[in-house]
Amino acid sequence: MLLRTIAILFTLLTASPLAATTYFVSPTGNDAADGRSATTAWRTIEPLKSVELAPGDSVAFARGGVWRSPLEPRHNGTAEAPIVFTAYGDGLPPRFDGSDEVPSAREFAAAQGVNAILLNGVFLRTPADWKLEGETLRLAAMPTTASVRLVRRENMVNLQQVEHIVLRGLWADATAKPHGGYGFRIEGCRNVTLEDCLATRGGKHHFGVINSTDVVLRRCRAELVMPDQGVGGASAFVSFSDRRRQGDVSRYEDCVVQNYRDATEKGQYAAFVTHGEGIGEITITGLVAYGAGFSLNNRESGAKLRIVDSFVEDASVGIFGNECEVSRVTLRRGVLTLDGEANRISGCQVIEANPGFLGYQSAVVNTGRRNVLEDCTIRLDPAAKSFNAGIALVHPQSELTWRNCRFASTGSAVRTWFEDVSAAGCRAVANHYPSATTFIVKGAEKPLSVDEWRALGFDQP
Repeated sequence: MLLRTIAILFTLLTASPLAATTYFVSPTGNDAADGRSATTAWRTIEPLKSVELAPGDSVAFARGGVWRSPLEPRHNGTAEAPIVFTAYGDGLPPRFDGSDEVPSAREFAAAQGVNAILLNGVFLRTPADWKLEGETLRLAAMPTTASVRLVRRENMVNLQQVEHIVLRGLWADATAKPHGGYGFRIEGCRNVTLEDCLATRGGKHHFGVINSTDVVLRRCRAELVMPDQGVGGASAFVSFSDRRRQGDVSRYEDCVVQNYRDATEKGQYAAFVTHGEGIGEITITGLVAYGAGFSLNNRESGAKLRIVDSFVEDASVGIFGNECEVSRVTLRRGVLTLDGEANRISGCQVIEANPGFLGYQSAVVNTGRRNVLEDCTIRLDPAAKSFNAGIALVHPQSELTWRNCRFASTGSAVRTWFEDVSAAGCRAVANHYPSATTFIVKGAEKPLSVDEWRALGFDQP
């Protein structure tokens, strides 16, 4: 009988996992408590460092709380039972803050390094607005009442070499640093999901996926970026894998980027960039970006890159890779550049474009080869210059195909930057042009009419 009882207990213990534990952290908690309920929550992250989290366990941070130590998960979950870091209660998301508040003064001691300064939540610029001399920090000007925060820490949510982790409803704030300053950094990881996370006031990247695979970012948001980083100096989201890796996969769903301009107008920042030999596949769906475009590049890796059902406003988009798929994307008040080979752009809208004297002075610029535009709408801003066009053909043998596209504005549909354009170098098939549309061919005495364009062999009925 005793042996049978022992056998039954052994079967029960091995057949079902032990009950998962949820640990609670709240600014009103007590580190001497057990952390296993909202009423016995810990106050800081320190007790968590001595806990061995098991698959299925979770850690819940109180909404409205602020922690100035980085969250650095170090245990692995499983596919069936990931370890979850989440929020509970009401109010703003739990915030992991890389800054320290200091007294409002124009001059004070700052013994530790300072990466940036926030005055009432807005970045000051250096050296115009502040400078650090030894251990004394001096501000150029100061309102009589102000909130001053010194940004000193980066990577406030930092995952290194872990797998099967879920981050849900967390906020990384004030992590800006020149050439660094990530809010969420995921490096050397596998099977990581971020849902409803927010990163604000970051530096080079707000969300970084580095040498990691099977990573999903869902409904994540990036706002407010450090100024003065120049062209390509910052991006809201980045996927990078180096030559030591192969086939890394990540997915971005319904993410949002806003308030992401370089305040100095030195260069436009990006909502998303990817590069590196180890990238295997990236899919972006439902991206909404205001003031920040995206850049796709797979020339190093040959990765499969795809972006669909997305919206970009007041920014430009660059496709620098090969065989990328861009479908049902609306680009408003920006320029689309196709610089790679065999990319397919379908069902997209490039509208209200006003390139002016920028680059090749067109809404869509083709500097690559064998690219395809299909079922797209191209519409210039009515205020655009007379020399602006819908499409710029830069090379005579680009083999660009544009098919069933609608040019929904007056002015020029196509502008060539070479003479003697012919149907041997590119293909225009069944496109729709207003009757007054013109075609600017370099070397021609005047713009061509639609009939003259068709006489060259294009858009034959």
